[in-house]
Amino acid sequence: LHLDLASERRENVPDVPAVYFVRPTRENVARIAADCAACEGKGLYGRCHVNFVNRLQRTEMEAFASSLVQSNVLHKIAAVHDQYLDYVCLESRLFSLHKTKSYVLYNSPKATQESVEAAMEEIAQGLFSVVSTLGAVPIVRCPKGGAPEMVGKKVARMVAEHP
Repeated sequence: LHLDLASERRENVPDVPAVYFVRPTRENVARIAADCAACEGKGLYGRCHVNFVNRLQRTEMEAFASSLVQSNVLHKIAAVHDQYLDYVCLESRLFSLHKTKSYVLYNSPKATQESVEAAMEEIAQGLFSVVSTLGAVPIVRCPKGGAPEMVGKKVARMVAEHP
């Protein structure tokens, strides 16, 4: 059974465990916490197994834990995992980050530094997902200046910080 997290038509099934596979956004984390606290603290589902497609930032994890503790439903969470699966595998050696209109975004004269930086962060996270899934430690090489260097530095930092 697959249900959209944003759907309002989800029924209360308290005896069934839920598996969430979501992007680690503030909205998704808040919705999962609300699901756990629904029905007067009994939750929409049994225990919840939460899987994020990439890394949940520490501040978001703390906010998630805090809302669960405040609602007294922390026991509803069975597990939380960062899966690093933020890409689409097309073939055994071919993948896509599925970023539509990315070329236009990076090369638009209307692009702001913040929008380009956010896009580069998304690309770096996607590349890190690929590297993590492969279980390989890459040698990051990129041309100096601009977007490639920005992405290369971000990926190198993520690899260095990841245990």
